[in-house]
Amino acid sequence: EDFEPHEVQMSVTLVGITALTLVLSAVITGFQAVNEAQRVRRAALAAKARRLLHRKDHTTVAAPSIEERGYHLFLSHVWGTGQDQMRIIKQRLLEMMPDLSIFLDVDDLLDISDLQGYVKRSTSILIFCTDGYFRSKNCMIEIRSSCMQGKPILALMEPDVHRGGLSKDAVRKQLLDADANYGKWGFGSDGPNGAMLCEALFAQEEIEWNRIGCFQDVTLRLIAERLLLEAAGAPDTKSSVESSAAPSVEDAKRPRWSYSSSVHSSVKLPRSVKSSVKSSKHRVVHSSKVDVVGSTYVQGELVNQNPKLSPPSGRFHVYCSSNNPGAIALMEEVRTTFDLDLLVTTDRHQMGQCDQFLVYLTSLTWTCRDTEAFAQEVRDAMKAGVPLLLAHEMSGTNQEERHGCEFGSFFACEAGATPSDLLRRGIYSMIAVALKGAQWRETSMVLLAQSLTLAKSSSTSTLISKLSSSSSEALEAARMASTKTKIAALTLRAKSKLTACACTSSQLTSTPTTPTVVVDDDDTGATLSWLARHLVPKGMRMLTINRADVAESAPTSTHAAPVDSHNHVTTLEMAATSVTTTDGGEVGV
Repeated sequence: EDFEPHEVQMSVTLVGITALTLVLSAVITGFQAVNEAQRVRRAALAAKARRLLHRKDHTTVAAPSIEERGYHLFLSHVWGTGQDQMRIIKQRLLEMMPDLSIFLDVDDLLDISDLQGYVKRSTSILIFCTDGYFRSKNCMIEIRSSCMQGKPILALMEPDVHRGGLSKDAVRKQLLDADANYGKWGFGSDGPNGAMLCEALFAQEEIEWNRIGCFQDVTLRLIAERLLLEAAGAPDTKSSVESSAAPSVEDAKRPRWSYSSSVHSSVKLPRSVKSSVKSSKHRVVHSSKVDVVGSTYVQGELVNQNPKLSPPSGRFHVYCSSNNPGAIALMEEVRTTFDLDLLVTTDRHQMGQCDQFLVYLTSLTWTCRDTEAFAQEVRDAMKAGVPLLLAHEMSGTNQEERHGCEFGSFFACEAGATPSDLLRRGIYSMIAVALKGAQWRETSMVLLAQSLTLAKSSSTSTLISKLSSSSSEALEAARMASTKTKIAALTLRAKSKLTACACTSSQLTSTPTTPTVVVDDDDTGATLSWLARHLVPKGMRMLTINRADVAESAPTSTHAAPVDSHNHVTTLEMAATSVTTTDGGEVGV
């Protein structure tokens, strides 16, 4: 009895320890599970990451070495028109080169009075030239400090004026106008003026910002290559620091700058603006360590593809109108770029034998003297069911000679716009191939070549449905995934519960009497013209269904054009259905 309370106490203690052990084990197990899940997630993200690779051996590109607490790149921008873009640039560059160190104020700025110090610790400075930048005191401190310290400056241009974009001339004007604000900003008179900043800013070729994914890949690769180029041509960090701390006798004889403001401490450098710019140019032009430009690529980048062109379904791949300025030259450009066997005709009588009709969109398309003649050709092509291939020369770097313009000008322009009847017919229902200049031209050519390679599959997979003239019947149609499949039966669900037969074009020997789907499997390209000759005189309707007309899931609505003026338009409900093949399988549509 004397020992009973002690034994009970020990039992309670043991139970408590056991329970605590179980709780700790559960916590540790949970912590390990969370860590493992995070590790798996990081591994999955790393596997999906698009790294920057060397073209020569396809190995990942490593970031150059920098001093401790230093940055490879300083992102200088004004918040109003550049904050979102700089976040994207930092994230994507870190995805391409994870060991990069990039300064972004919202992430790295601890002391705004030390902007000059952050610039000094950065190897290169990216200036995002947008509206408002050159009216910002802090932005001007960053660009002036970069110029005074002889930092390599990368000018990133925003081409979209609606997002604060500025032309080079506008940038120069705003830099010159900023001179008037130096006094109220507290800048010293012995620092660089607007003209000197212009020279430093555009000492190297500017890079254009892009939002379209394939073009953005090029932009980010160019930025990364510029960083590698500067690292390859610049002196070692140690020697650079030593030379800055102890200028040579020759440097001591050069005029010294004194930059001061109410916020920043004085910074003196033994070089002038022009000598800084010249030394920057010298590093780029005469760098002998590595040949960086064009030596890398981003994983999955479009320029690595080599498009191939199969024979057309008809006689020609593309119809080019002589009334469409630049169209023929564009086709010649894409042909020579990839050495394609591209068949092009300008003969209007052969338009129906072409897989596509090129609509080359520039500032001249709807404003030149041949506009009406070209518009009539477009009408003829749409009436004949020839698919339109839209190619748009966008505004931007080196696009003046190609007459690049904003897409919105095709709808409203004092000099001329798209004819209203073509707009009603849906001339722009297909997305235009984006064409850009300079370093982005090759990507544009790949996009255009891909559109040409898709033309044959789009043309040969077109389903021609002959519908009765009764507008009360709305048949549901669908397109096939492959035209090489021999169809045994195809059921089209309709309000009238009609059943349509199906056949290939080689089996079509007489005029069908029931709604029929014909697949042009023999690549003759004659199915459409055959149906036009045999069905239109009998009052039947023809509907051409392309891959762009029917979504693969949700139903959508379109219209079938009447064959005569006495018949109003019939609304057709597009829906997915199934195609039963001769081998018993199904083709998803």
